[in-house]
Amino acid sequence: MFELIRERKKLLLVLLLLLVVPPFVVVGAWDRINPATGIIVATVNGKDIFQREWEVAHQQLIDEFKQRIGQDLPEEVFNSQSAREVTLDDMINREIIKVVTQDLSIHVSDEAVKSVISSIPQFQTDGIFDLKKAQNLLEQRGTRADLFESGVRSDLALRTIPSAISGTAFVPRSVARRMAQAENEDRLIRVKFFSSLSYENDGSITDEDIENFYNLNKNMFQVPARYDLEFIIVEESDQLEEIANSVYEESESLNPTADSFNLKLRNVNGFRFGQLLVDSSLKDKELDALNSPKFRTALRNAEVIEEGKNTDLLEINPKLNISARIIKKYESKPIPFQVVKPQIGSDLKLKKMAAAANEAAGEWIKLYSSADEQERNNLLAELSETMTINRLDPSANLGKYKNALTGKTDEIFDHDFAVREMKKLDLGGNGSLVIFLETSYIPKPSSSSVTDSLPKMYSNLENVDSQVSYSSWLNQTQLGMDVERYSERLVSPSSVSSE
Repeated sequence: MFELIRERKKLLLVLLLLLVVPPFVVVGAWDRINPATGIIVATVNGKDIFQREWEVAHQQLIDEFKQRIGQDLPEEVFNSQSAREVTLDDMINREIIKVVTQDLSIHVSDEAVKSVISSIPQFQTDGIFDLKKAQNLLEQRGTRADLFESGVRSDLALRTIPSAISGTAFVPRSVARRMAQAENEDRLIRVKFFSSLSYENDGSITDEDIENFYNLNKNMFQVPARYDLEFIIVEESDQLEEIANSVYEESESLNPTADSFNLKLRNVNGFRFGQLLVDSSLKDKELDALNSPKFRTALRNAEVIEEGKNTDLLEINPKLNISARIIKKYESKPIPFQVVKPQIGSDLKLKKMAAAANEAAGEWIKLYSSADEQERNNLLAELSETMTINRLDPSANLGKYKNALTGKTDEIFDHDFAVREMKKLDLGGNGSLVIFLETSYIPKPSSSSVTDSLPKMYSNLENVDSQVSYSSWLNQTQLGMDVERYSERLVSPSSVSSE
């Protein structure tokens, strides 16, 4: 099962994204939208899902993912068709559950709604529900209390069926124990390193090669667009609604709002979407606001980025709000060929050297496979000393090969990698590594390492079984409904850009 996950990139992406939006949590009560117009991207029993709805949901998923995982993920992860379809599938699944929930007339009690609302951290003071604070926060968001309560009730109803299905998950302890044994496996390996640097003579590059690469990949050699901004920061204030209205009504400039409410108008130069802003002249709270995914999403709005209008007054957290506008844009422009020529030449040369090292490693394995016993022993003598690698602590005991083997655990512990066999690992620009698997040790079921990891393994398997059960139920239920997907329409101007 785990080998299949590793082999299917789309499934791995789905699993990563599901870490951010699990199907069993209450979502949606804060940010409901109803743009029932425009391009349809899916229908469920006659209920249309519009492109604008999908855009908002996909951007929320991206923002949450970046907040949890980090800002430095490749843009193609979010802009890929697979990532877009993950969001669409989640929206379709919610509509399916809505249909079933309505058909079964599932009712959520007032006590359950009250319990959820009172546990929302933003509604609490010192850990205790604060009605006045909740009312003020909803008012600032422009949300009526009855509509918010209705949203929570709806989300709880949608949660009922997935929770019930997950409760049926059952994993035999014998399976969990065998998995715990496998997780604590030790493998004894020896290696031979084929360094790219040893194949410098195979890395000749011509000026024509370099220029051709530059012309075919000009999008890689661009100075990103930069923006000069002005912004206001609003902390706790009983005039938030008035300030928000002023920002909206005086949309061509922040000066009227700053003057009317005695707010300091700040400037920042060289803002880029693709990197975090670092500026020693700004306070931490200002950097937090300018680097927040919510702010950056708002700044990409067409009226803001193209027409120079103010963003809305955005709540970054209950004590921090920001509005900004772009006062100058520096367009993206190509980096001259002569500037990047040395770097391109170096990269192409290293790539050819690495390919030569990789080919040499493959030839060495072929030589070993066809050799007689004496020749094999001579070749084995070229390998390193024996190293023990543990699945749960793979970086220990690897010595000088630690960096080369880091991140290669799955390949080393591949169930198809048999004892006394050779395996080639591609190390990218560094070359290639041949691994010889001497032997493997799996601890006894009664060993301390197995019993210590058994509870966590059992819990993990239960979660997997729950997710599989839920997915199976969704797939089966969908067969009895009229569901149409238009995945080719998932093109969002507001999705993550490379600017």
